[in-house]
Amino acid sequence: MKTIFFIRLFIYFLLSTSTIGLFSQTPSIRWESGVSVNKEFNRKWSLNTQLYSRQILNEYQSDKVNAFTDRIDIRSFLTYSLFKQRKLSLGYMYRRLRPLDFIGSTEHRITQQFVFFSKAKSIRLAHRIRLEERIFNEDFFLRLRYRFSYDKPLQGETIDPGEYYGLIANEFLYSSNFNMDDLQNRFSIGIGKVFKNKQKLQFKLLHFYSDLLTETRIQIIQFETVYFFRL
Repeated sequence: MKTIFFIRLFIYFLLSTSTIGLFSQTPSIRWESGVSVNKEFNRKWSLNTQLYSRQILNEYQSDKVNAFTDRIDIRSFLTYSLFKQRKLSLGYMYRRLRPLDFIGSTEHRITQQFVFFSKAKSIRLAHRIRLEERIFNEDFFLRLRYRFSYDKPLQGETIDPGEYYGLIANEFLYSSNFNMDDLQNRFSIGIGKVFKNKQKLQFKLLHFYSDLLTETRIQIIQFETVYFFRL
């Protein structure tokens, strides 16, 4: 029953975002795929390395399909586990924008992250707070992010190998370069499967709503597929 419920919810969100009057303009459709490798050195320290690529199918407000590779990311996070499942991380990301074009540029990003959990009755929420320093060729942005998420096994009471799980998350992002500010909201819903070797495959559908502090607002629908490895 839980599996059917989350599959129906996932399909409903997919159909509703593309058919109801949520969009006054055509949203940009994107697909991001990636792999994530996690290595635990001991009970306290771990290292996570990720490789992501994002494709854009159309620009915002355009019905014309013009697919291209928007970015390639290499990310790495060193994490220290505190008490009661609280974690501190320091991360670095190298991003190549428009990597297949001569006009491509780069971004270097430094991230400080804190993760903790809260529980109300049977609902366990994960909270993630990030502070990012985004360094571009000719610009610099500070960005503060807060995300809360909920995942639930679709079989049984815990997420065990060989079983499916569902997840829902919402994130707020505030950016500033001292000349302009931006506020963005990202809502996502997804489903994943944990394999017997503790690896997992996850599918997500995200709705981005950016430029909330201005009259010009941009909406994005993004599909995401990620495979997670554990060494």
